[in-house]
Amino acid sequence: MQKRVILVIIMFVVGTVMAIVIVRSPDNSKAQSSGLISGTIIPLYIYPTNPSWTTVTTVKDAHPKVPIVVIANPNSGPGSFPDGNFVNGINRLRAHGIVVIGYVATGYGTRSLTFVENQINKYRSWYNVNGILFDEMSNVAGHETYYRTLSNYAKSLGLSYTVGNPGTDVPATYVGTVDTILIYENRGYPSLSYLDGWHSQYSRTNWGVTSYGDPSLYQPWIAYAKQYVGYIYITNDVLPNPYDSLPDYFSTLVSDLD
Repeated sequence: MQKRVILVIIMFVVGTVMAIVIVRSPDNSKAQSSGLISGTIIPLYIYPTNPSWTTVTTVKDAHPKVPIVVIANPNSGPGSFPDGNFVNGINRLRAHGIVVIGYVATGYGTRSLTFVENQINKYRSWYNVNGILFDEMSNVAGHETYYRTLSNYAKSLGLSYTVGNPGTDVPATYVGTVDTILIYENRGYPSLSYLDGWHSQYSRTNWGVTSYGDPSLYQPWIAYAKQYVGYIYITNDVLPNPYDSLPDYFSTLVSDLD
């Protein structure tokens, strides 16, 4: 009973935020009718033999226009040796048009450039990924050059896509340090006013959000959030690892992004 009451309150709050955006945004009718497509960045922290990897390819085949990015994480990074199951799993994802990026933790800008670059080298030579996720991204002014240097290094090796995950907002000076910044990683849906804000001065592809612990998919929120962010991932999985399964509504999420 308690859980049911909490859910109603959350839905009311989200609905209220939407009402505010509808009133003050002159582009809502355009956004609803323009067929905006957003993508999804999936932290697929599941071993490649799990059926979830096949589910991702099946959904991608059903929605080929939706950009799907998978974060591969063999062992909190590339590990100390190449894993054949990850090699095969990543190749299968790429064969279906899915972008695969390797996970690297940067310690909020405290890990040495040499260490992170070595991790990037392993992903490139062992797993043939398309790019890199820089997790534990700093959101403090002064670390912009650090992430720009790492992003440029990855691209100098032929990796085409870089993502930073501070999990919260960043100063505008971080725009362009990587291709996409995940400005929300938390339980529940971020408010639309937060996603709009100053972020709307830049292309949607600069921004992504990750939400976990959501028992159901609130589709009206997705319809409006697509105006502001290029990548949306939502799951009902919970801490301590909300990324060790796909949500039951994953196919519906991608369909709504299409």
